[in-house]
Amino acid sequence: MNEPTTIERAFALAEGGSCRSVADIRRALVSERFSNVDAHLAGSAIKKQLNAILARAAASRENSAPTDR
Repeated sequence: MNEPTTIERAFALAEGGSCRSVADIRRALVSERFSNVDAHLAGSAIKKQLNAILARAAASRENSAPTDR
């Protein structure tokens, strides 16, 4: 199977919930040895898309968190 591209992996990380910011995604990609991470994530459109996904993931975490009752 083919390895994901840097952008595909960035979206997967955003959706997965382990990253809370684009900076977290950058660090994860670098640690996974993806190349040219800064160049791939430099554009405002990609940052806007990733931030929207991160916000949905955060809302999902909030909605599924146990409440104190």
